[in-house]
Formats: sequence, structure tokens, C-alpha cells
Amino acid sequence: MPDNKSRVLFISSIDPLTGPGAIATDYVNALRKGGYDVDLLSKYPVPGRPDILHVSEKSERRLSNLKYKLWRRIVKPDPKATHALFYRKETEPPVPIEKVLSAVGREYDAIMIFFWQTLLSYATVRALYRHMAKKPKVIFLCADYSPMTGACHFMDGCRNYESGCGNCPMIRSKNKRDFTNFNMKYRMAVNSEVKPAVILNRYMRGFFEKSPAMQCGARFADGTILLDLDKFKPGDMANLRRKYSIAPENFVILFGCQSLDNPRKGMRLLVKSLTLLHASLSSTERDKIQVMIVGTNAADIASIIPFESILPGYVPVDKLPELYSMADVFLSASVDDAGPSMVNQSIACGTPIVAFEIGTALDVVQGRGTGHCVATQDCKSFSEAILDIYRQTPEEKCAMRNKCRQVATEMHSPEAFLKIFNSI
Repeated sequence: MPDNKSRVLFISSIDPLTGPGAIATDYVNALRKGGYDVDLLSKYPVPGRPDILHVSEKSERRLSNLKYKLWRRIVKPDPKATHALFYRKETEPPVPIEKVLSAVGREYDAIMIFFWQTLLSYATVRALYRHMAKKPKVIFLCADYSPMTGACHFMDGCRNYESGCGNCPMIRSKNKRDFTNFNMKYRMAVNSEVKPAVILNRYMRGFFEKSPAMQCGARFADGTILLDLDKFKPGDMANLRRKYSIAPENFVILFGCQSLDNPRKGMRLLVKSLTLLHASLSSTERDKIQVMIVGTNAADIASIIPFESILPGYVPVDKLPELYSMADVFLSASVDDAGPSMVNQSIACGTPIVAFEIGTALDVVQGRGTGHCVATQDCKSFSEAILDIYRQTPEEKCAMRNKCRQVATEMHSPEAFLKIFNSI
């Protein structure tokens, strides 16, 4: 246990009360439960939460990082790329370093960084470290690939980072010494000084270990996402199905909607898998399957899926446990992802998973009895895995749902996270 003077600055650039950003609040609450004195720093003010520190006012949003926006207009990065880029050079962060430092009013023993897009660069990380008289432990929570590449948050299949970046396909560069190579060298220098710890899952570790930036002083701690297990917990399936007018005998498939044009999220693979599933069933079996698709553009996906669809639209985080709890299986078709976090949320609610062998599924599904992991892009095996869960006996389904909750408690609880944090 820490002493009562152990202070932590937790940084998350996106709204810490909504969407994926809400996980930041869970981390902060866990740290406070563990005896730490924690400040949460976000980019913009959070209405009704003056206790959350912020860097900029929303009125400044349009002027933020103007130089980078002009550069994008001129260079025009490949519109088909899904790398995600939030600034150009490490020395030109999205928000001026002085503004970030001015929002930090005291010393900290540790600085933990979760989401940093549109707020930080490695130059900001170095400045925060140097700003503290007692040099803090810098900890990266691995939400994506952002700490290890030369610029991008998702690599879109590129492996140039292994040799120091340069020749960046995102900007169609043929220059080995382009700004991504500069960034990698800069990050190597910062990590040599700061020596950060990185909390990451097994899948992401395989990439991070090959990064020159990470090889310069970073050390790894195995861990997965933290969840509020009092919110993400099994609900009463029968009552919830009555609420949503779903027959108790039906088999409900749940997934989150993503664009068909984003190959990283695997929506076309998912559609193909469901089509194969449909072909393997009798007409009676088909009639008992309903597909619930969460997301604002779900109708586009529903129109090409051969099952009856339920479209709840956008669902706030606090309502997601209801959907997980009434579903028989959650599908994750991502082929390049640190998560997705919906996999972890689903097992916490007792709902098994079918996923490709990537991301968090390698830690919480593969060999865990919480569903099935199949070879990436193998749609036939994906459909067969769904079928296996569909044809389970009631006793087998109950045992798998119980196992899901057990694994979630072991891996996603505040106690599990604090054990890792304290060891760092």
C-alpha cells in the first residue's frame, strides 16, 4: 500500500465520462481506492466536474494545432489509410506544452497516460517529467500503438516501425528520413531519459518489443483493461428480453457496428461469417436467431446480414450492460486492435465471445473457457465458433457464462490493476 503522500497524475485527452474515455474514471477510482492521491487531467472542461483538471477551453478547439491542420491540407495523407495521426513532429505537440504545464499545479510521484491524442506528444511527456522536482514514474496504459511508432496510432499493416520508421506509407513517403523517422529517434531519446513503464496485453507486447523507441529504457508490465465490475455485471436475461421484446428461446448475437470500409474492424469478415452461419442452419434454426447491432450506422450492416436485426442505435456506456446481459454471444471481428474493450465488457456481463486471435481476446478468451478465438480472417472457423455456442446445452451455456464472470473478476477488477500498479 502507498503512503498518504503518493500522488498520481492521470492523463486522458478524451471526455472521461463518456464512451471509451469513461474507462479513465474507473482507473482513477481504483487508484483512489488503493490509497493514492489522484488528479485527473483532460483536454477540455467536464460539465459538472470542477475536480477534473483541464488544459483548454472548448472555445479554443477550432484554433488548436492550426499548423498541423494546414500541413494535412498540403500533404494530403492517403485517404484510404487508417493509421490515425494527431500531430506531425514530436516537437510540435497538438497543444502548446506551456498550457499543459500551467494546468498541473503540484508535484506527482507518478504520471499515468491513457488517451493522449489531440493533447500530448513525446515532447510534452518529457516536459512534464522535467517539470517535477522529484522525477515521477511515467506509465503508459496501452490503448493503442501510439507510444511505439513514429507517428501513427494504428499501423494499418505497416511494419516500418521495427527499423525506425521513415518511408511512411500513410503520407506516401519515399524518404527514409521523413518526420516519422525523426519522431522515432526523438522518442528513443525521451525513453532513455524517462524510462517509462508500459502496461499492455500479450498481443500488444508482441509489437512493442520490436520498437526501437521501447528498446531504449521502457519496461513492460502484463495487464489488461480495468472495468467497474459493479456496472458491468450480469443482468436478468429474462426480464431484459421482455423489456426489448425478444423471445426467451431466441439466440441473440450482439456486436458493435463499424464502417464496412475500415478493414481494421473486420466488418466485411463478420458479414461473411454470418452468411456462412446462415447457410449451415435449418430454416427453423435461422428463425430463432436475432442479431443486435449497436451503433448509429447499424442499418447499413443490417441490410446485408441474412438474419433478423435489432437496431438500438447509439447506446451510452451505462446502458451497454443490459445489451450484453440479454445476448447469447458477442462477436468481435477486429483484425488489428489493442482491444476492443467491448470484449472485456461482455465477459464481465457473463456473455461469451467469438473473436479473431488478436487484441485482448488472446488474454481473456483464448484457452479461458469464455468463448472462442479463431485464426484471423478465417470466416469459416468464425461461423463454426458461433454455431458451437448456439448448439450448447442450457447447462453448457450457464457454465460458460459463469466462467466469463469469473475471468473478468480475475483480470479486470481494481484489485488486479492495483497489483500491477503497485509493482511498478
